Amino acid sequence: MSSDIQPTVYDQLIALRNRQRTLQAESPFVIRGADVPWETNPQGIIKWYLHPAMERSCHKALIFSVQKIPPESHSGKQHCQGGVVQYVVQGKGRTVMNEISHPWEAGDVVQLPLLPEGVTFQHFNEDRSKEAVLTACMPNLSEPLGIDRGAGLFQLEAAPEFKAAFRSELPDLKTLQAKLSSDSGKAIPVKIDSPRSTYDHNYARTQEIQQRSRTAKIVVRRDERREEMTRQGRLRYYLNRTVLHDTVLKDWNVFTHELRTRSGKHRHQGGLAIYVVEGKGYTIVEGQRQDWESGDLILLPIQPGGVEHQHFNLNGETPSRWMAYIYKPFHDEVAHGMEQREEAPEFKGSDC
Repeated sequence: MSSDIQPTVYDQLIALRNRQRTLQAESPFVIRGADVPWETNPQGIIKWYLHPAMERSCHKALIFSVQKIPPESHSGKQHCQGGVVQYVVQGKGRTVMNEISHPWEAGDVVQLPLLPEGVTFQHFNEDRSKEAVLTACMPNLSEPLGIDRGAGLFQLEAAPEFKAAFRSELPDLKTLQAKLSSDSGKAIPVKIDSPRSTYDHNYARTQEIQQRSRTAKIVVRRDERREEMTRQGRLRYYLNRTVLHDTVLKDWNVFTHELRTRSGKHRHQGGLAIYVVEGKGYTIVEGQRQDWESGDLILLPIQPGGVEHQHFNLNGETPSRWMAYIYKPFHDEVAHGMEQREEAPEFKGSDC
């Protein structure tokens, strides 16, 4: 009879923890854009910075990519659940979403809403001479919710630049939609003006969220959001869960930071991504210098006590600028807090 002790499920949990710690310790805080290869796939020309299949990153909270669309070309056409935040780095064009066209230009943010039936979308570059470049960020929910995330992921058309064999999944989507349609129309009318029970409150909140997802802003224009001089520096919020309620996505903080000299210094939990739109500089993360330049992605790890950090511009008299993506429900789950350690040199105690 063997005396070997079989590992328990708890042992597997500890082994997974140890593996995650090792990977985090070995992973860089800055992903160099120059080192990330472009790939041409059915959706278009894309480079992946954070992806569920990529192990070596200091956190896996987000999926992040950059897409370029040649002049007068377009992306593939895809159906998905939504929940994606896209920033237009350069170019001018439009996104056709559920058969409605949404124009955009450099400096705008485009959101894919979360809808029960999902979102069908396609990007078009309308410039005759210049590439359009868009970043895309979404929470990494591939393990708990699956890649389909309830509404299904279907590739309906391939981008013109994709030359390999391609089979449209449109028939599969139509089959699913027909099945869902056959089950529709069974709900009884429910109008809740004054909720009386906890169930009524939940029902009303669900209706409120879906109404926002269908009617609020898809495209957030740069000029619609004012720049604020804050303790941390010059910030322009496009999405903010606390104070901005006019966007289809409600759980993101997304903002640009114009960095002229140095930012403030603060400490908070990581799990976010910062894409450098222009310029060059460095960030001191837990006492370590991390250099970056345009096209790089800065990551802050999730670790006990959070991460102290401060950003510095090395672009001479020209400011550097980056865009931060924070999915706030993940911050809630790591007891996110903020500690200001030093204020930005331009901050004088009020907005300017």
